[in-house]
Amino acid sequence: MENTLRKRIFTAIHQNEPLENIQCLFNPASLKRNGPAAVCQCAKHGDFAAIQWLVKDCGLSANPQANRPRNNTVILTATHGHLVILKWLVNDCAQAVTPPFSSALLSAAQNGHLETVQWLLREGGSSLEEKDGQGCTALLCAAKEGHLETVKWLIKEGGASIGEQSCDNETAFLLAAAAGQLPTVQWLIKEGGASVNDSDRYGQAAVFQAANKGHFQTLQWLIKEAGARAT
Repeated sequence: MENTLRKRIFTAIHQNEPLENIQCLFNPASLKRNGPAAVCQCAKHGDFAAIQWLVKDCGLSANPQANRPRNNTVILTATHGHLVILKWLVNDCAQAVTPPFSSALLSAAQNGHLETVQWLLREGGSSLEEKDGQGCTALLCAAKEGHLETVKWLIKEGGASIGEQSCDNETAFLLAAAAGQLPTVQWLIKEGGASVNDSDRYGQAAVFQAANKGHFQTLQWLIKEAGARAT
């Protein structure tokens, strides 16, 4: 019975049902059992009205699982690009944009939420110095996922450097090539200032990375159009 109720609550949040429908699913007992998880679901799925009600009117924490990156409400909103909720969590609920073992900026960049990246750097207190466990900055996270508009903004307006490197000396260009993100690779060479023959700490250049991962179109462009050394 309890699992059925929890599923119904989550479904209502996922489908962005009217707040009244969600409120009817809670009583003091179910609020205690299901409320914290519902707050996380609201952050993930962008239900601003419901999360405000749960926190402001019901007295629940705005970040009930703050030390768990996968369920941290700040990380969830940044990952899914729910900027209105993210602003509220940071400005009204005093939630940190760099909780333990995670970063709102890196999550937003990795998922291509440019507006969220812009706000975090301009007003949210994030820094271009933030890195993940592999030493990847926001620029590197965006490049390896092929989020070209985010890459462009970070380099042209956000203050990121084309020379930023991971722990293995991988640049945005090398990561994009290894992932077969051809449009990003092309822009980084043509306009971003990347060097086509850069290599990582193991001496592996972009052509090797692309070939090793089976990205033939990227490999072909690097050799035929960008003049990369084939060996």
